[in-house]
Amino acid sequence: KPYARLKKPSARYALQRHLLGFSRLRLLPKHSGLRPVAMLGRPAVASFAPPGGRNGKSLSLEGRQRGDKERQRGDKKRPGRVSLAFRPVNAGLQSVFDVLRFESKRRPEVMGANVSDYHDVRARLVPFIRRWRARQRRLAREMARETRTEPRELNGDETKTKTKRAPANGGVVAGPAPVVERPFIVAADVKGAFDSIPLDALERVAAALVEAPAYDVQRLTR
Repeated sequence: KPYARLKKPSARYALQRHLLGFSRLRLLPKHSGLRPVAMLGRPAVASFAPPGGRNGKSLSLEGRQRGDKERQRGDKKRPGRVSLAFRPVNAGLQSVFDVLRFESKRRPEVMGANVSDYHDVRARLVPFIRRWRARQRRLAREMARETRTEPRELNGDETKTKTKRAPANGGVVAGPAPVVERPFIVAADVKGAFDSIPLDALERVAAALVEAPAYDVQRLTR
């Protein structure tokens, strides 16, 4: 299952050792139920009771010291509780995304037929549309130049051939260019596509993209 319910101690233990934090969920209605959507672009804050319960006592010195530090930056709106604040997950992964994006642009053959945004879709689709339109115009001209031969009987066994040419404009009314070959668009929806991605295979693809031992990511603002 993509999502599972955690008890508060387990959730706190995981968040204290997780740099990316977590995100809130939105539930979008579907015909067959609800679709959970993680809002990775927003910061998130989780509030927990102090270690050891309300009195703040812990079983170990490490836990007691950690509890003291967390109480110092505790929740001001709810005294006695500990708040764990995280920046947006997308912000934490931005540098990794920039590196993968750079490598995929530098070596597009590695990505195969993959497209990541509308600009990539346009880069793949526009050349195809131009080739397809050029082919339609060529086929339309060939059809316009076709001649039709009709045999006509004369006296005896003699025959004469009557040649009839198509109109110069191909008999097409002014308007959109004629379509000789109908195009087809295939659309498919994979159920649970992102949830069913094998993470081991995805990790191998990402590791194959990263060639350099280190990258320098800089952001300039005005």
